[in-house]
Amino acid sequence: IPPRILCTDRARRRAGAASHRARATGPAQPTEPQNAHRETHIIVKPHDHPKNPIDWPKRLAPLEDEHLSVSREPDVIELLHCADLLLTDASSVSSEYALLDRPMVFLDVPKLLAKSAKGEGSMLDLGTWGRRCGAIVERPEDAPGAVAAALAAPETNGDIRRAIARDLFYNPGRATDAAAAWLGGSAKLPRRCCSRVPPKVHGPTAGFRCRGAGPQSCHR
Repeated sequence: IPPRILCTDRARRRAGAASHRARATGPAQPTEPQNAHRETHIIVKPHDHPKNPIDWPKRLAPLEDEHLSVSREPDVIELLHCADLLLTDASSVSSEYALLDRPMVFLDVPKLLAKSAKGEGSMLDLGTWGRRCGAIVERPEDAPGAVAAALAAPETNGDIRRAIARDLFYNPGRATDAAAAWLGGSAKLPRRCCSRVPPKVHGPTAGFRCRGAGPQSCHR
């Protein structure tokens, strides 16, 4: 089975199908994929709420073949599990992909990063983790080589990916079990009456029994 590469959002516009050496840049029509570099399968995931009116799935449809597919689904999570490598730019999806501890390649987008950093209320942080978990390529034509190198040595930057996952996510993969346990009443309430906290947080609907007593307790 050939490696599957997930190409997300703006990265598709810069590199399109990187291993096909096809490009879909800006409003121009995408070029036909070449016959070289057919050893991978590209899954292109357009943004689910783009800021421009371009219908990217429709625009990229001519590129689809047995080696390239364009996702029409809004959720990227299942695609992350399918992909052996993530090709992106500055998308936060790289943080989620770090949970899978698989290689990543970033297409450099200096203008976008500069614009985001200057935006009001910007939360862009390239200093803590940023794009340290993968190779950064400046030109789309360099993407195939970076992808091949990352697939050949998937453990490269593995320590950083795992550190990112530990730093950004609490109890990953167990959220449903934790929520079910909390709703089932296995979590312990603070040692104070529930009447001191919003009833929507603690109360019969959450499966808890108040520990308080007296006329102000919520189980009076």
